[in-house]
Amino acid sequence: MKTFLRILWPAVIGLSLMITACAGDPGGDGGESPAARPETPAAVPEDNQTRIRDMNTAAQQANHFAMRFYGRVAAEQPGNLFFSPLSIHAALSMTYAGARGETATEMQKVLAFEYAPEEGIEHAAYSQLLTALNEPPVTRLEAIVNDRHEEIERPVYELVIANRLWGQQGFSWDSGYLRLTQTEYHAALAEVDFEGDVESARREINDWIEDTTRNRIRNLIPAGALDALTRLVLTNAIYFKANWAEEFSEHQTRPAPFHLAGGDIVEVPLMHQTEDFAYTEGDGWQALEMPYESGALSMLLMLPADRDGALPDVEAKLASGAMLDALGEMARHKVRVWLPKFSMTQEIDLGATLQSMGITRAFSDRADFSGMVGEEDLTISKALHKAFVEVDEKGTEAAAATAIVVALTAMPGEPEEPKVFRADRPFLFLIRHNASGAILFAGRMTDPR
Repeated sequence: MKTFLRILWPAVIGLSLMITACAGDPGGDGGESPAARPETPAAVPEDNQTRIRDMNTAAQQANHFAMRFYGRVAAEQPGNLFFSPLSIHAALSMTYAGARGETATEMQKVLAFEYAPEEGIEHAAYSQLLTALNEPPVTRLEAIVNDRHEEIERPVYELVIANRLWGQQGFSWDSGYLRLTQTEYHAALAEVDFEGDVESARREINDWIEDTTRNRIRNLIPAGALDALTRLVLTNAIYFKANWAEEFSEHQTRPAPFHLAGGDIVEVPLMHQTEDFAYTEGDGWQALEMPYESGALSMLLMLPADRDGALPDVEAKLASGAMLDALGEMARHKVRVWLPKFSMTQEIDLGATLQSMGITRAFSDRADFSGMVGEEDLTISKALHKAFVEVDEKGTEAAAATAIVVALTAMPGEPEEPKVFRADRPFLFLIRHNASGAILFAGRMTDPR
């Protein structure tokens, strides 16, 4: 019988992957502690050590996927848009670790990977990237502790990327797969009982997601998404909160016109400041980099150079990847910035988009995920994503989550005059980890109300 891999991908900086099974479950015996199948070859064979990719390569591969995915989903989703391409790519990468044959070949191409999943090379590079992202720089502050002045350290921003596997008691997952996901993706396996008490299992997973995302992602896995046939849920949760390196003054925020794409004008609160920022412009577009505290992460903003410009033209340049090169060569200028305050929550059904990108076999009864269970009986049946972002004078808070379920079938000299970057019309934005270049979040703001 065929196993369906259902994917629910909510992103409020979080990711979760659910794997379900039906009657004729080939691995479970119903009650013992989770058993593991014989181990597959080592995640990174000795003769592959010299070919291990670093975190920058992992970031480049994730960004390649991000731009292709953005191009697809932007054409499908009107209006405001926000998602975490890294969350989606990471979830698919963990799924790719268990793919084999033509299923792996299709996923490999879409994920921009070079090596087969069993070689472990891309997974080792991902481990380096996740480690770097989870280690924010610290700053030293003076504080009064027990009436004494002491120097304390605190992270300059919050960035947490966490993975976990939730497996059915007694189900025999391939031990090599479990070792790889724990070692490279830091995804430990927790035992739950989908067969005996699916609602308790669902609540436990949702509670973990909510806790990791500071309650920004709630009820990630809705009622009915899991059942007694569920065998594995793989979760990834991301939480991000940071202050601007140069905060906006609340006294400078004023109601001002925002020009919608259809020609209507609405009044929204526009923040304002004039500071030195990295800035560039091209044919019909402008781009601005606004760093967060410490400069380790930044928000990149892109908008048409004038109000008559078409945002889809800017999106096409971004999706092609050409604009990313220009964003890497920005120069510092004095810039007068206007930016609306905004917040949004986004839900996206990813299945059709991923299939249009080339991951088709994984969604069919021809899927081969035998690297997970040693048998060709898993397939992806559903993919959802949910994301949250809030931008104000102090900084940005964002979060994302993704879930996959598997079941059996059934810079130069400063100019004389400041540059002007007035985001009073639809614009695009990215949140980037600067050391690796990894794009954590991507979005389009068409209406800040």
